[in-house]
Amino acid sequence: MRGWTRQWIMRPEGAGQANPVSERVGGMATVKQADLIQRLLIQRGLTDDGAREAFTHPRLSDLHLPETLPGAQEAAVRLVEAVRAGRRIAIYGDYDVDGVMSTTILHQILTLVDPERPPAWYIPHRIDEGYGLHLPALEQLASSGVEVLITVDCGITALEPARRAAELGIELIITDHHRPQIGEDGTPQLPEASVIVHPDLPGHAAPFTHLAGAGVAFKLAWAFLERWFSSRPLPKIGRELLLDLLPFAAMATIADVVPLHGENRILTCHGLKLLPSTRNSGLRSLLESCGLLKNATPIQATEIAFRVAPVLNAAGRMAHARDAVELLTTSDSQRADQLVKTLLRLNRQRQSICKEITEHASFLAEEQGFLKSDQRAIILTHESWNPGLVGICCSRLVERFGRPVVLMQDRDGVCRGSARSIRNYSIHEAFSHCARLVNKSEDLMSFGGHAAAAGLSIATTALDQLVRSLGEHAAAAIAEEDLVSAIDVDGTAELREFPLEAVRRLEQLDPFGAGNPYPRFILAGVRVIRPEKMGRNGEHLRLNLSADGVSIGAVWWRAPEMLEPLRSADRDQLAMDVLAEPQVNRGYGPDRVQMKILDVRESDTTAAF
Repeated sequence: MRGWTRQWIMRPEGAGQANPVSERVGGMATVKQADLIQRLLIQRGLTDDGAREAFTHPRLSDLHLPETLPGAQEAAVRLVEAVRAGRRIAIYGDYDVDGVMSTTILHQILTLVDPERPPAWYIPHRIDEGYGLHLPALEQLASSGVEVLITVDCGITALEPARRAAELGIELIITDHHRPQIGEDGTPQLPEASVIVHPDLPGHAAPFTHLAGAGVAFKLAWAFLERWFSSRPLPKIGRELLLDLLPFAAMATIADVVPLHGENRILTCHGLKLLPSTRNSGLRSLLESCGLLKNATPIQATEIAFRVAPVLNAAGRMAHARDAVELLTTSDSQRADQLVKTLLRLNRQRQSICKEITEHASFLAEEQGFLKSDQRAIILTHESWNPGLVGICCSRLVERFGRPVVLMQDRDGVCRGSARSIRNYSIHEAFSHCARLVNKSEDLMSFGGHAAAAGLSIATTALDQLVRSLGEHAAAAIAEEDLVSAIDVDGTAELREFPLEAVRRLEQLDPFGAGNPYPRFILAGVRVIRPEKMGRNGEHLRLNLSADGVSIGAVWWRAPEMLEPLRSADRDQLAMDVLAEPQVNRGYGPDRVQMKILDVRESDTTAAF
């Protein structure tokens, strides 16, 4: 179904339920249960009491033991032996939040057991080096005396670097959660490392395979401490350190957009609870600067995703991610405060540059004809665009124009950048098609990623061929009616189902994120009352929603163009279907329910006012 601005995609009705009792409301199905929360959980496939209890009350005791993670026990043995033998250890991470947190987790445990010889760590530069384990970095680490190298959040595709590490006399332990390379015969190609720790290792999968890199690092830390202390359960100092590490695993799990169910939900839920009491001076300074320690309200996953993670990621995008690792590993509180100020400044710069790139790309998309009805994809380049930021801008343009978007920096004969796609169109498959055409005579294009997002590099001389081939591929696969952004909906509900206590109970289903999005409902047949502008520049709207004698305040962020259509609906007393997220407004006065509007459409029901 279509709203004014988006396509609404209903989740499967009564997912997993044998005989849902349903009725029709204005052409839309709604599963009728006595309780809103129960109905939501059933809609998301949690159909029995045990599954609902595990989801609503995740317990640390339900984490799988570390030996169930392939390679964790072997790696723990090798690390304990290395520390006790006095061998020089280094950690090789990645420049995103997951890589930073994974590096921090292993640095913390190795420093605890041997504070006189803490491990070295290395983070590649996002632009100059790129993702993964690199040969020059290996040479540098070997020359500095490193004997044991642990990768975190990377390494599973490092076939040649693994061979070179062995030649250099470095024992390589790989911890990762990404997919390995696939050979021409269709089988996974694994690097020749001393140990590989991976939740979905071919032929040896863990009970839960969706851990982030920091989740893998946390499990390895757990196995290491048990081996170090030769104790299960751990002694107090070991238990306390594992609890101290939970917030890092939680933040990485949220930022890396892995599914927030199973072990990820356990790590995230308990890590968020422990964040306000963290003893890490750098993390505490960061949380204070982001305004998350001002009151006693629980820190939510969305606050990490939108307020904290971007600050940490700004280091890698705008300068070097080693600043983020130093922030979380330094014991100098003054240095931590300095680093937080640096990261906040870099994030402000990132926000400004992203806005400029987004608006510039929007102008070019229209100027170059990519917004015409016969165009299905947007492919743009500019020499001034930061390749570390264009992925963010792609996401914004996909939301704005409902098309796959590719943005790249064109410099020194090479275009480098990112792509984001719409629902049901795999940009990875599209790039595979384009690469077969572009690389016929020589390798001019390389890429990596998945269906929704990818990164790529292509010779400037082949850019026109990419534009042509991707345009043709998208035109054949995407219908005109699909050129609109889509949004998932949990079901329909009535305004009277959202008293303050009910919305508070919905919030208790946090952490929200991938695999557990914030609940969204269609409020069918309601009146919109007195819409008006708000905000410094009038860029937001506020109004009331009314039905069955119930009235609830609502906001529609960044939607000034919707003011007049809403006023017209108010004047004509039209019944409207409103797609919204119920929230608790805790500002200025007592707590109250507020609906965050995502879209609306004219209803085909009769409003009950």
